[in-house]
Amino acid sequence: MTDAQGHPQPLSDDLAFFGRISAGVTHELNNVVSIIEQVTGLLEDQLYSANAGGTLDVDKLQSVHDRIMTQIDRGVELIHNLNRFSHTVDEAERDTDLNELMAILSVLGRRFAALKNVSFDVSLSTASIIVRCSPYRLLEAMFAVELTALTTMNPDDQLTLAMIHESGRAGIRVTGGTFDNLSDSMELSRAQAILAEMNGELQLLDDDTFGQKIEIWLPATVITDVF
Repeated sequence: MTDAQGHPQPLSDDLAFFGRISAGVTHELNNVVSIIEQVTGLLEDQLYSANAGGTLDVDKLQSVHDRIMTQIDRGVELIHNLNRFSHTVDEAERDTDLNELMAILSVLGRRFAALKNVSFDVSLSTASIIVRCSPYRLLEAMFAVELTALTTMNPDDQLTLAMIHESGRAGIRVTGGTFDNLSDSMELSRAQAILAEMNGELQLLDDDTFGQKIEIWLPATVITDVF
């Protein structure tokens, strides 16, 4: 994009978020294809041996099958959640189950934790938690919080996102990092601005159990009788 004078214009943060997620998923899908390509080379070796009068190694064939199926399952999961993510822009605002957005983030946000060798654990709620929001914008805020937390973490740490709720509101608790030096974080400031649009808030807190935590809170309807 350029301005009237032909100078490059920065992309909006919203579009940059979409691009970052899409790039991450397509990179992962490329890994899936590459692994399948490598594994099929083993299958070709077995077929060549059989055509030359040798015997098929059933155990090796089973191993090849299992590895291919693992990658197919991985690819299907990525595509399914990228599709769900893409459809979050369908409506500017709607009633959304926060579990749905957490499930998408658990898959599409996993790569960014893996790049730092950090375990990524997302805990959903047994209750249905309905928030009135732009699903895309809320995901953008959630992703910004994840990236911010990751900047404080070391290899082999675990980043945990857990659903929380109380009367009239619900949200996400983020633990696993050291969050006391994040007051100037641009990512966190962006998340706070997005949440403010939805009458929500973001808090940096000390906690006797978790040490430090980030909490996102939004007005919500919590439905505990989910069948």
